[in-house]
Amino acid sequence: MEDINLNDVEEQLYQTFKKTLTEFAKTEANKDVYAIVFDCEVADQYVYPRYASESDYEKLLADYERYAHMYEPYGLKGLFGYKYSSIGDFNYIECDAANDILDQFRDWYDRVQRYEIDVFEDENAERPDVAFEYKGKTLKCDTPVKELLECENRLSEKLFSLFEDIIVNCIERLKADDLGLDKTADFIMFMCDHDESNEDFAEGVSRTVDKELFERLTDYSDLS
Repeated sequence: MEDINLNDVEEQLYQTFKKTLTEFAKTEANKDVYAIVFDCEVADQYVYPRYASESDYEKLLADYERYAHMYEPYGLKGLFGYKYSSIGDFNYIECDAANDILDQFRDWYDRVQRYEIDVFEDENAERPDVAFEYKGKTLKCDTPVKELLECENRLSEKLFSLFEDIIVNCIERLKADDLGLDKTADFIMFMCDHDESNEDFAEGVSRTVDKELFERLTDYSDLS
């Protein structure tokens, strides 16, 4: 059996993100940064750090009218408005090493997911012989086939959640570090997934943003 220690994966990712953001902080782009976003493809276990600054936002405003309809009724306001939710317009921070670290995790995730699909057509499908260790728990691909009909029983679904937990834990550790970032008063650091609903987006942000600031960013009482 192959053992995958996800605690080690988290530590490697954290150190990589820390080095990446510390190096970014030494560049001219590090001025009035209001967001560091870990833009993820959760289903495929990829992560791409991005940043947004006040000067970049001012440039984006020139194109706002073209996209205003996509942000109704929020407009420019708060978490769901143009400033914070136009993640695709945020700048990438090169960090290929992070996805290299995730290669082994990604490979085993694909094998597990493929087995959980194939076993319904072939009961003799090869079961992945792997154990994932994380935060004192061990996860194996040993769920009885009949229980795989329920998504929450599938190891692939549990790994899906663990990937998010790993990124969130890295962010919490990074928030406590002096990275040298030139941050605005309403600076936030969070993870998001591609093409997610506002509800899921908000849930992800709430995991790493202080409660008071989160509530302020999601206060749309004046729109009701």
